[in-house]
Amino acid sequence: MDLQKELFVQTSTAQVGNRIIQTFSCSLPYVGITVHTCDMESPMTYSYISFATKGRGNSGELRRLEHLIFFGSDKCKRGKLDDFAIKCLSNGTNSWTATDHSCYTTKTAGYEEMNAIFPVYIHYFLFLTLTTQAFATDVHHIDEEGKDNGVVYNEMQSYYAVTYWISFFALNQLQLEQNFPVSYETGGLIEYVRKLTLEEVREFHKMQYKPENIEVIQVVIISVDKLLKGLYSIVNEINERFEKMNLPQFKRPFLEKAEKAQI
Repeated sequence: MDLQKELFVQTSTAQVGNRIIQTFSCSLPYVGITVHTCDMESPMTYSYISFATKGRGNSGELRRLEHLIFFGSDKCKRGKLDDFAIKCLSNGTNSWTATDHSCYTTKTAGYEEMNAIFPVYIHYFLFLTLTTQAFATDVHHIDEEGKDNGVVYNEMQSYYAVTYWISFFALNQLQLEQNFPVSYETGGLIEYVRKLTLEEVREFHKMQYKPENIEVIQVVIISVDKLLKGLYSIVNEINERFEKMNLPQFKRPFLEKAEKAQI
């Protein structure tokens, strides 16, 4: 079977210097993961795994979940992902959260190594543990001196002394409706971070971290058969486990209804 003809469609061609770079896209059957490949000659293979994410307020659910992803899945404990990545000739993993998406990255020396780490990475996103201990340590807790503490809480508290951040957030509030998602602080405001609960983060993950909300970009010249072999190594598990969860139908963030801003 010619898998390229069956699944992948060429979406664009661009000239960069003397090179012609082609991109191909497909949506994996049964699970809905969208994959884009960019044919670029390089000794490194780059992967960007993105979720469309929309905040529900200034509690910073998007950023909290981005941090908690790396605390482990039900198969791998905290730190195992980066350990495994380094063994696959990677320099580790990274991530960021923007107003409309959360993105996770890694790069390896060659595609065979990326093929090995990719299923582990996907497992972290979809089947993470979200423990009480991880939430207290990384998000917020009251320490032995009765003070607010937590890695992300302290990070966001430091923003309150940054004039650029204060000005930008105030401008957003003036230009946009306060309940408009673009006006929210993705990292959260500390008065709301204090009130955020683990159950709210779990609900947010259940709503927006679904296979059909995953967009994968891989920058590498690779045969489609090899690419799909790496992706399908976890497809069956995803399909089986999500069928048992009996979750409501997925509604892609920002597309479920029209949003109007007052500008």
